[in-house]
Amino acid sequence: MLGIFRTCTMALSTVALAIVIAGVSPVAAASDDDVKKLRDTGQCADCDFNDADLQNADLKGANLAKANLRDAELDKAVLEGADLSEGDLRGTSFKRAKLKGSRFEGGKLSHTNFERADLQGANLSDTNLKAARLDRADLTGENLRKANLEKTRMSRAILRGAQLQEASFKGAIFNKADLSGADLSDADNLTQAQLDEACGNADTVLPGGMTIPACE
Repeated sequence: MLGIFRTCTMALSTVALAIVIAGVSPVAAASDDDVKKLRDTGQCADCDFNDADLQNADLKGANLAKANLRDAELDKAVLEGADLSEGDLRGTSFKRAKLKGSRFEGGKLSHTNFERADLQGANLSDTNLKAARLDRADLTGENLRKANLEKTRMSRAILRGAQLQEASFKGAIFNKADLSGADLSDADNLTQAQLDEACGNADTVLPGGMTIPACE
């Protein structure tokens, strides 16, 4: 029996040592106190909501600036006018969430899921949206200036009147996206092939020499 105990102890020690060597640390769960504070007051800047389940939550106008919402679930949540600026939102899910007029500027949003979300008039300027999903999202009037949209999916997204100046589009997918009236001046890594997948109108501003099919 003692031998089995020693064997298990050595095995656990080996695993722990391997984790330390690899530089991997356990992922912290959301703070129950922070979740309660948010639900009670709607205010919790710089709080920890890592992996939290906040689906369908009514957080209209909430202050979540600099909060850790990594891998959190906010599907169908109401966050209109909320402040999520400078937050860690990597891997967060906002599917079908109501985010009209919300603020995300300066945030980390790689691999974030905004499928079918309402982001009209939101501020996503200077954000890292690498490999994020914006398929069928409504980004009408969105501020995406200087955003990193590398490998971001925007299939059938509505980007009418969006501000996309100086944004980076390396590998971005625009399949049937509506860019009517959008401003893509000084865009980085934007190709004609990408624009050929989308549509726009006479008010769409493009880098010199580029064209876009007209929306039907």
